[in-house]
Amino acid sequence: IGVTGVQTCALPISLTSWYEGTSLVTLEAGASGVPVVSTDVAGTDDTIVNGVTGMVVPVGDDHAFATALLGLLDDPVKRLAVGEAARRHVRAQFGRADAVTALTDLWTRTAFPDGRDVPGGSPTGPEWLYVANARFPSEKAQSYQIAQMVDAIEAEGVAVELVHPDRANLDDIRVEDPRSFYELRGPLRRHAVRVFDAVKLVTIDQPVLNRPPWPGLAFAVQALTFAIGAARHARRSRARVIYGRDWPILWALSLAGAGRPVVWEAHDLPERDRSRSWLRGVLQIGRAHV
Repeated sequence: IGVTGVQTCALPISLTSWYEGTSLVTLEAGASGVPVVSTDVAGTDDTIVNGVTGMVVPVGDDHAFATALLGLLDDPVKRLAVGEAARRHVRAQFGRADAVTALTDLWTRTAFPDGRDVPGGSPTGPEWLYVANARFPSEKAQSYQIAQMVDAIEAEGVAVELVHPDRANLDDIRVEDPRSFYELRGPLRRHAVRVFDAVKLVTIDQPVLNRPPWPGLAFAVQALTFAIGAARHARRSRARVIYGRDWPILWALSLAGAGRPVVWEAHDLPERDRSRSWLRGVLQIGRAHV
């Protein structure tokens, strides 16, 4: 909006989530010079400097959220300053090249802290397996993020194979070429694992079952069959690193990994005590890393 005597600046963006992984909204807004008012969800400590590049308020505090948002709306000078600070912060901390280099360096140092050489894969095969229990390609943001991660790692010279379940998909998306669909820089190497698609059974084939407890049980069955198939594929692969987002599946892969490092891309932590205890056990098997 235009304000007399003040440089044109964008209205702030509000992120009212009760739960998030690291939100891309905060990064995209910051890169565009747009201030953000966000609840204090996962990732805001990194993407927003509270009071400088945006405003962070407690989850569920409606009054604090409204006060922060109105404060920016009523003060175009402050809004412009916060937006410009956000742009500088995102460009300095979250550039593609810097982020990928930092991540690959972190994974190498944590996987082999004693400085030993990382064992190589086969001359023609992948060096890393990126294991993801997700429909692929799909319209979901999760699949987009996975594809971009694989593409970024490949751009750094690491051959990656995406391992995903062969599940029912939308007809118009199933035939899409992932390279053009996700605007990747190179072809996507991937392996589809045959699974028992119980999710399709309760949502498409027998929709009468699409009510608790069946969807949860269906997902557990699908995830179990994927974990078994992915573990078999990992045993046959000469990839040097196993990487993924789904820690219960990584548990199976860590057992099948034959001493290879397993890296967990953590997006959240389990809420139940039993699940947290299981996760601690997973991270102690072999060389598992977050």
